[in-house]
Amino acid sequence: MFSIIMMSNCVYAEQSKTDYFVENGEKIKVNKDSIALVKLVQEFSKDSLKLANLKSQVEEKTKVKEETEAIAQKLANENNKVARQLSKDPLEKKLAKKADKLSSEARSSAKKARAAANALKSLNKSIVSLERKIEKHQSKMAKLKVAIQPSIASIQN
Repeated sequence: MFSIIMMSNCVYAEQSKTDYFVENGEKIKVNKDSIALVKLVQEFSKDSLKLANLKSQVEEKTKVKEETEAIAQKLANENNKVARQLSKDPLEKKLAKKADKLSSEARSSAKKARAAANALKSLNKSIVSLERKIEKHQSKMAKLKVAIQPSIASIQN
């Protein structure tokens, strides 16, 4: 079986365990394992770049999470204080409005804090997933490098 595929300005031909590239009239013999290794290295590089990008976001997301939690806690404490004052004087209209406003702000702030915590959790999950994927790439690359060594020796002879 023999197939030919056109890629940009070179011809890619495939036959059994050996591939041939024809570029500018020159025929280059390449082992399929070498091509698989190159593709794997490309995936590895792309995933490594993604991982570095995600890791750079961890500090910022952690800071946002901590800030939103602190604000939520502060508002909850203020709301609790005003609610206690209102319980002493339930007919105080200003305190009732203040308690209502603070409870609304505390709910909103708590929602933002949960969202920030979920975003950080999701980010950490993505990092772990990419790290596992990169480990798989590394083990596959190691196996392919071992498989290519005997092939290179036979091509050189």
